[in-house]
Amino acid sequence: MSDIEELSRQFHENRDHAERLAGGMSHFQFNWRAGPERWSIAECLQHLNTTEYLVLKTARPIIDAAKAKGVTGTGPFRYGWFSTWFEGQMEPPPKRAFKAPAAFAITPGSSFDRDKTLADFAAVGSKFQECLELSRGLDLKRIKVPSAAMSLIKLPLGATFRIQAAHERRHLWQAEQVRKDPKFPRV
Repeated sequence: MSDIEELSRQFHENRDHAERLAGGMSHFQFNWRAGPERWSIAECLQHLNTTEYLVLKTARPIIDAAKAKGVTGTGPFRYGWFSTWFEGQMEPPPKRAFKAPAAFAITPGSSFDRDKTLADFAAVGSKFQECLELSRGLDLKRIKVPSAAMSLIKLPLGATFRIQAAHERRHLWQAEQVRKDPKFPRV
């Protein structure tokens, strides 16, 4: 399986996971928080919508430029220690807590519509799929993308995709923990 096919599979699984997790929930359940410092399922998904939009906004022009310049390569691609470490930090369960960078912040306690949030998650997922397809045949290691949170950090395009897929899994896991909370409302 190519790098692009594997990443595509991961993003599809994450979309399906989100739908299984939040589909059929009431507005109250979707926005319920276990405590003032804890995120709701809605906030987890909205955070992913925000981060993915910003990652795509940063990556898409770089992909287009790389295609125009013919920066091609064949995988499988291997990434350096920092990219690999950072991806590992995103995988669930979290090894350490990170405060969301200001660019990715959501207003704590905000209320979100379940159907719209899930539709937005699916829509941004479709845009990610487009970027993956556009990246097919490109050198995913050589093409660098500035971090949407800290522009001084540049990561390989393929690592950026891998980190985002892991970031999705991290917050979907977090959302699952909300649903598993003994105080989670059952109606």
